Amino acid sequence: KGIANSTGEYLAFLDSDDEILDGAIPQLLQAIERNNDNIIVCRMFRNKEELIPWTDKFQEGNEYSAYNMINSGFLHGTACGCLIKRALIVDNGLHFPVGVYNGEDGFFFHSCLYYAGAVKFKDIAMYNVKGAADSLSRSYSKERIIRMISSLEVVENVADNYQVFNDRLFILDYIKYSMLSGLVADTLHTKGIGLYYLSKQKGIKSIKL
Repeated sequence: KGIANSTGEYLAFLDSDDEILDGAIPQLLQAIERNNDNIIVCRMFRNKEELIPWTDKFQEGNEYSAYNMINSGFLHGTACGCLIKRALIVDNGLHFPVGVYNGEDGFFFHSCLYYAGAVKFKDIAMYNVKGAADSLSRSYSKERIIRMISSLEVVENVADNYQVFNDRLFILDYIKYSMLSGLVADTLHTKGIGLYYLSKQKGIKSIKL
């Protein structure tokens, strides 16, 4: 609903218990005036510790392809900490998929990356995660596993309707692989649930990689 009602040229996303750091948006607006980038990734922190660091992999101001980004091992599994051009989102009908309870923001970011094809990095401290590291995302239960399986099915259905860019299809596979690997890891942490249970679930058998 926020995307549908937005009017700006670029969009930034903020979780309810986090904050955008003072001065970040003005600095970014000045940077945007000099280019026409689709996605600008900034710097994120939690308690002064950097999250998803990139300065050791990428140079500020250079454009990097989606392949370079993913192949380098840079895992940006969130829609936060960056600016995304609104036209890229709206013109391609991108949205946070309804029915995805774990990984919806990572899916959204990589969907934007799929259509943009490249990103730029800006050395601006933009985002601070205020929530505890041991959050809802680490509450293991059978219900969570069931929701994650359902989320994978939703993501596959949504991605199957994306415009086909043959040189970027690996991004869609990467999204599903990331979610599936997270599901396996969480299954191993959940009492009373094992990989045998997971292998028998209909939703898992239908996933195409």
